[in-house]
Amino acid sequence: TVSLTDQDGQNATGTLSVNIVDDVPTAVADTDAVPAGSFASIGGNVMTGAGSDGNAAGADTKGADGATVVGVAAGNTNANLDSAATVGSVIQGTYGKLTLNADGSYTYVRDAGTAGGHDDVFTYTIKDGDGDTSHTTLTISIGNTPPTITDLTPAANGGDVTVNEDDLLASRGAGESAGSDTSKESTTQGGTFT
Repeated sequence: TVSLTDQDGQNATGTLSVNIVDDVPTAVADTDAVPAGSFASIGGNVMTGAGSDGNAAGADTKGADGATVVGVAAGNTNANLDSAATVGSVIQGTYGKLTLNADGSYTYVRDAGTAGGHDDVFTYTIKDGDGDTSHTTLTISIGNTPPTITDLTPAANGGDVTVNEDDLLASRGAGESAGSDTSKESTTQGGTFT
């Protein structure tokens, strides 16, 4: 309650309301990438959005109370996780291992022998000084380069090979198209490729 008095001694009272807005933290989805054929460690920071892909748009909002990472799990769990045991620990994903620290810094190492062309997804949670939480994902995209054949060189006496459909056997089995030959003929062509 606020009371005001003027020079004549008259006064008036009123109510002054102060609303304190809690600017909660906001975790923003992050992405990073492992180059095709690479098994080297990559790293970044989910708080600042820094990573191998330079995705600063993934920076989280800490709010006035500050915020730290308080939990991380493999997969897209779509849930807040407050688990100190997971922070700074190795979390096994589908294709590699993630270590995410309280300050948002992380490293990811792709598992040996895993195929490229996949995403490894992790969920992490941040919490501010008065207990507000927010969660989102860190997606690691593993690059893939399909195999290609280049510089195909036929043997010295070689060349193009033509296979005629009528050379197919007349009876080839269920689900196979039938040719007209009654005997099997083979064709061989030598060459090299690198």
